[in-house]
Amino acid sequence: MGRTLLCILFLNLFGLALAPWPVLAQEVFVRVGDTRETGSTASSQTYSYGLSYFQGFGENLAWSIGYLNEGHFANQKRDGLDFQGWARVNILDRRLSLGVGAGPYLYWDTVLGTTRPVYTDEHGVGAIFSAAANWYTDSRFIIQGKVNYVVTSNSINTLSATIGLGYQLDKPATPGPLTGPSPAPVQDLKNEVTFFGGRTVTNAGHDYATVAEALQYRLNLVPHFDWTIGWLDEHHPVSRTGPSTEIWAGRTFLDDRFGLEIGAGPYLGYDYHGPYNAAKLDWLASLSGSIRFTEHWLLRGTWHRVTTGNDRDTDIFMLGIGYRF
Repeated sequence: MGRTLLCILFLNLFGLALAPWPVLAQEVFVRVGDTRETGSTASSQTYSYGLSYFQGFGENLAWSIGYLNEGHFANQKRDGLDFQGWARVNILDRRLSLGVGAGPYLYWDTVLGTTRPVYTDEHGVGAIFSAAANWYTDSRFIIQGKVNYVVTSNSINTLSATIGLGYQLDKPATPGPLTGPSPAPVQDLKNEVTFFGGRTVTNAGHDYATVAEALQYRLNLVPHFDWTIGWLDEHHPVSRTGPSTEIWAGRTFLDDRFGLEIGAGPYLGYDYHGPYNAAKLDWLASLSGSIRFTEHWLLRGTWHRVTTGNDRDTDIFMLGIGYRF
């Protein structure tokens, strides 16, 4: 199932890389709210939060990429990435945009056993259906209310309601969603070397956190398409280290000063946890953002989700300083 999940993610990355990024507007959102399990007789309610990138295709169509954390139920902790197509209408002088969306939901589910710390890390693909209302203010900020319904065949179904704040990365001439062309930023420096430090957290019955480090080389292959190769080191008690490589889709904004990317790829981890030492092929799904504060120097924050087949999934949260040339 892990390979299936990553194959779907790769297909979405290639689709994003080939999409006409330079010609339409971009919006980013952050949301918080509530999640409920549907079809359960017990009271199953927890928190929810999410991030998303939204891009229009004209007045009435759009697509989005999002991260959804569905909180902690009594015996489950689930989150995932969603890729959605949207239909929308813009009313009240285009101040209010109402939309419905649907698409695949790639999830990671830590299922807790009746006796702690027994658990399993399960992965799968479901479907997500959403409805959203966006209110465009006089500035570039957007107020959003959103409802998500997640359906899976091998896990729980959930309904979440959130409220959030968005921001238009392209400045609109008048309030409302942008549909006209915006100039594509020129990425003049193609190479990047970044050193990271951070934390790795186990997805387990009891979450353990420890130090993580990484060294990464990034190459801009074509517009909106990067390749990286590097080395990850997850300290004890995770006790895993090895090379990784990923393909990334993304774009830069504000004269190439700010960038957002989503990536995926293999991680050949040498696992020295416990009595057996072994090298194992795991997989990474990642989100990254960068801010360039001089022509060559930048700060980069990256989240990796390590996807394994032996219940050794981790979240790696990294902050690094990089040099472009």
